Amino acid sequence: MRCYILFLLGCLLSTFSGKSQVPVLHYRETKTISLGSYLQFYEDKSQLFGIEQLQKLPPKAFQKNTKTAPNFGVRSSKVWLKASVENHTSGSLYLLCDEENIFRMEVYVIDQKGAISYYKTGFLEKYNSRFFHNNQLTVPLGTHPQTVYIGISGDATLLASMYVASERALASWQHRNDTFEGVFLGWMLLVFLYNLFIFVQLRERLYFTYCVYVITCTFVVIRLEGIGFDLLWPDYPSFNRWIDTPSVINTWLVILFAMQFLQTKAIVPRLHRILQVYLGLVTCLPLLEIFNIRPLSNNLTMLSFLVSCTLLMTTAITVFWKGLQQARFYLLGWTVFLGSVVVITLWKMGIITSTHFLVYNAFPIGTMLEAALFSFALADRIRIFRQEADDARSLSLKRLEENEKLLTEYQRVQEQNRQLQEKNARVVLEDAPQPLKRLSVPSMNGVLLLPLSDIIHMQAMGSYCNIFLTNQKKVMASKPLADFEPFLVENEFMRVHKSHLINLRQVVRYVKGDGGTLVMTDESEVSVSRTKKGELLAILGI
Repeated sequence: MRCYILFLLGCLLSTFSGKSQVPVLHYRETKTISLGSYLQFYEDKSQLFGIEQLQKLPPKAFQKNTKTAPNFGVRSSKVWLKASVENHTSGSLYLLCDEENIFRMEVYVIDQKGAISYYKTGFLEKYNSRFFHNNQLTVPLGTHPQTVYIGISGDATLLASMYVASERALASWQHRNDTFEGVFLGWMLLVFLYNLFIFVQLRERLYFTYCVYVITCTFVVIRLEGIGFDLLWPDYPSFNRWIDTPSVINTWLVILFAMQFLQTKAIVPRLHRILQVYLGLVTCLPLLEIFNIRPLSNNLTMLSFLVSCTLLMTTAITVFWKGLQQARFYLLGWTVFLGSVVVITLWKMGIITSTHFLVYNAFPIGTMLEAALFSFALADRIRIFRQEADDARSLSLKRLEENEKLLTEYQRVQEQNRQLQEKNARVVLEDAPQPLKRLSVPSMNGVLLLPLSDIIHMQAMGSYCNIFLTNQKKVMASKPLADFEPFLVENEFMRVHKSHLINLRQVVRYVKGDGGTLVMTDESEVSVSRTKKGELLAILGI
């Protein structure tokens, strides 16, 4: 019985000791291996710990990590990571950190003989102090490392995306990253030059806004990936402290671009006002970073990103549902970008455990695809405008042909009347057809001449306006509605709302309300302002 009890106690102790054992990374292959699941961590609130204090800590002081890239949030203390590594190859190993928010990183490497090596690096340290001159933080671990202590600190969210690699695996990693960075920069440069060329040709503010947005997108990515420190400001590490302001500027520009491209002021005025207020609030966020209120600045910047995504996605869906065809590529581009953000977030949280190249580069890949799809959206906008102009031109030519036939018929009847008059006959003629009155409409394809009888109503779109025609088509005019009003009100048109000017001959019925609503011949509805209601009812004889 006693032996049986001792046997059970032995099993329990062995099980307990097995569970408490620290996992050891056994490096046997020439590839990059994530250190995430082999890490333990300890929070150093004093930020004064060195190797002596770390070695004196009891094993229970370090907590076990299970995530691929542990997220320690925004904190003012230093986090110490501990890992056990055994090298079963003949070459040296290296520690690779692929995170940009680690301002300072200290590494102690204890080899199998007890010798200690110390390295200090980070994005607030001088670039020339790095062991390898690249955009990742790389530290040599030697040939026979045993225990590694890694101290990380920063003002923003601390993510510990750590890898162990041989020299060959490190070179392969760096080559792949350099190639991708070249492709990214070339892609974004191509998108920028393409839209800059269109802006020079059209002189339209929307394309200039998008060009600036592409520049800020590129800057945010090269800042996050460490490319900027590598290529642009290696002698100014303090510039890396400015994390939130570039992101806020990028957010500000994407909202401004969305408001212009999606024509929110005319189509969704309520959402437009919300976006304007939100734009003002976002503009104030850089003040927090300027006055060094770092944790709050970082938290509000991340919150503003989530709110911006929600607002812009809601706006794009609403505008597309209301019939703005050009919103489809914008909606697709924004969906792809959000998908890339979800992938990288799930990877950082450890839910996605794959270390595939496409996974940890999901954010820049999403940025590239978003930039391309937004360019497609702008190109599709031009195509739609050209199609509308062609349809309007066809309608105008059709009306000219009909008017020509009426004039020819009138001349024939008049000639018959003259011949009958010579025979003392009388023929009652109708009034001669009036010359066809047309409206000169400047558009992206030149000046269109639209018959007034084919215009149902016009809608203000800021410095542009939409003209709705009888053939179920519309034309975008590159002049504001107010420029057309003086001519049109003299030809049976009326401004019934600050955003609407209607053809009185195209009104089908009036629906009572606060100001009321007009139903036009194309079954569209036009709101009437309260100030114009009395004048309109008098003209309609209601």
